[in-house]
Amino acid sequence: MVQLGFESFLKNSIPYLTGKRWALATHASATTRECTSNIDALVESRFPLALLFSGEHGLRGDVSAGDPVPDHIDPFTNLPVISLYGPRYEAAPEMLASLDGLLLDFQDIGSRYYTFTATLLSLINAAYKAQIPVYLLDRPNPTGCICVEGNVLDSTMHSIVGALSIPMRHGMTLGELFTWYVAQQGWSPDFFRVIPCQGLTRHMLWNDTKLAWVPPSPNSTGQTMALLYPGTCLIEGTNLSEGRGTAYPFEIIGAPWIDGHQLAHHLNNHQHPGVRFRPLAFRPTASKHATSACYGVQIHVLDPYAVKSVPIGLDIIETTRRLWPQNTAVNSFLEKLSGMASLDSLLSDTGYVEIDREFHQHQQDFLEISRDFWIYPRKPA
Repeated sequence: MVQLGFESFLKNSIPYLTGKRWALATHASATTRECTSNIDALVESRFPLALLFSGEHGLRGDVSAGDPVPDHIDPFTNLPVISLYGPRYEAAPEMLASLDGLLLDFQDIGSRYYTFTATLLSLINAAYKAQIPVYLLDRPNPTGCICVEGNVLDSTMHSIVGALSIPMRHGMTLGELFTWYVAQQGWSPDFFRVIPCQGLTRHMLWNDTKLAWVPPSPNSTGQTMALLYPGTCLIEGTNLSEGRGTAYPFEIIGAPWIDGHQLAHHLNNHQHPGVRFRPLAFRPTASKHATSACYGVQIHVLDPYAVKSVPIGLDIIETTRRLWPQNTAVNSFLEKLSGMASLDSLLSDTGYVEIDREFHQHQQDFLEISRDFWIYPRKPA
């Protein structure tokens, strides 16, 4: 059984209680195995929380993607909440000046696009400047810690959807990822400590952990979505619907002008491992093409351990651009997500297979430098 870093911290937090003032940066999906909010569990244990930080979607997960989150008082605890998504995106050292420590507890999804990475990075940098200790309470990576996909983001392309120079699917937990980051900065390991999960191994996908899925964001529906997201999130950089406003965001792709049977035929012929493409019609209730009849494909995951979603996303963009060139278009967000100014022209000139082949060296280089910071073994001891 996997025991979460938060649960280990809660059991051993008494030494931190006396005369301390702590902040917690978190969100709605950071729960115990019994689905109790980490905030509620800490308050019940009389842990001395003085301040809360929130990121995208808000502290309680009730804010839509991209919408600003205001500072506020949490109505359930009466604690002040400082938002790092809207009024500001960077934490300042003075926000932490009166604190004795900072807890970080976010459920990641295993992809560099997730804005929680930028939020945590900002807090860690501010805590270092304020000279207060940081405890990151680790959680599983839903996509496992074996497979790495996509290119490593160039440092000149950093943004809130690409805060670190890591692959699109990075194959690390947040504890491992930020242990690597702190080491890169040359900071003392005493400043930053990870409370690891117990019983977690690198091969585990989310369903292997037997933990309940509490959505980290409104469109994060489960393991299948998490596995496909590193690739199908690239569809956000096009005028195709990525399935927002449906029951299966990032699993359904289409548009009013697409022939779903034709698209499914081409994609299935490319034999992407672990998936099949099924033609379908759908009508999004929100986001791109809201209320319009759309046609496209649903990606069904048949073997979750074999899925490579980045070539799937690239293939969908390339194929729809080739089959419906007058309608399918890309926008500047594709460049920000991919970290490649020329991705659209490369897809036209060389194709997704060659691009994915070039990404392979990025992945090998990242594995070489990140391996020293792995916390979890490949197999059970």
